[in-house]
Amino acid sequence: MQDSPDGTTADTTDQALARKAGRRVAQRLGIGERDFCRILIPSGPACDDPAAAVERDAVAFGNALDLIRLYRLLDNLTRSDEAARAWLRNDNLALGGRPFDRLQQVGGLADILSYLNARQGGR
Repeated sequence: MQDSPDGTTADTTDQALARKAGRRVAQRLGIGERDFCRILIPSGPACDDPAAAVERDAVAFGNALDLIRLYRLLDNLTRSDEAARAWLRNDNLALGGRPFDRLQQVGGLADILSYLNARQGGR
């Protein structure tokens, strides 16, 4: 954190940016706070505050960045938040179920990113 010229503290850390962008992505995809926590820390202890998790946990920080990547890939493929939300909640044979459910499992976010990267490469 840095002090700004007016004496207030400016939050400029990478974690703060990931926290803010990750929360915005979760909102755009219709992911609630509890589910957002499970995406950030799929195998860890219960998480009550996703923002704090991103600040203190390297895995949560990395998963927040990956969720932002996932959103960008979905936006390229679906062209709308509504279509992206529907894609997450519909069965996907290649992923073995609903992507939304896979997001909350260990390795699920990475699997979905790989799948979307492959789909985008095939365009």
